[in-house]
Amino acid sequence: MTIIITFDIETTGQYIQKDLCFAIGYCVGEIGGGSDGKKARYMETGKWLVDLGKPADQSWQQFWASKSWEKRCFDEFWSKHTDLLDRFNNDPERLPNLETMIVKLNNALRRWEHAFPGGFLVAFDTLNFDSVWLNQLLQQHHYADLARQRDGTGWRGALEVDSYRFGRLGVTPGDWNAFYATIAALPQSIERPAEADHDPAVDATNIFLDLAIAFAMK
Repeated sequence: MTIIITFDIETTGQYIQKDLCFAIGYCVGEIGGGSDGKKARYMETGKWLVDLGKPADQSWQQFWASKSWEKRCFDEFWSKHTDLLDRFNNDPERLPNLETMIVKLNNALRRWEHAFPGGFLVAFDTLNFDSVWLNQLLQQHHYADLARQRDGTGWRGALEVDSYRFGRLGVTPGDWNAFYATIAALPQSIERPAEADHDPAVDATNIFLDLAIAFAMK
């Protein structure tokens, strides 16, 4: 049995120095725990959201500009999903600031380290983005990053889910047309969570399920 914890984040742009990571979703699951060595299940999912603090009398475009967040990110993506920003900004469980969210992440990592003394892997669908943000934020708040235990010892592995899937499918890395065609032909035997575009908890769960399907291939 291998414990996998997948993460998905939402940010206001690509620049850690000036943009904000305002949402972290996660999914905790196990792969290979069944009698046939192929079964997978997820055990816990969740998310943390930071209060973005937009005033009611400002549009999202105006608020974005007032914060000097990345304009390209808003124009190309978030301008099409302001309903989701509204939902995040009105979530009753949103946290007051980034520091509180990173404390929550660090505490969860500590809890998972105690729950799974044999260790676990972390996984992402955009390893070069999400893991970089989370590692930087943990270190900036004086915590060990995702590669280490909370006491700063040991080393933890990470998976880039699409790279793993390319290998399992036998598709040439980077050939996305062949990749998606092969994926579409696979039997979809695992029930997925209710659709909620860009909800980080749902996205993290789907990342885990993508990995589980690839693992279960003959």
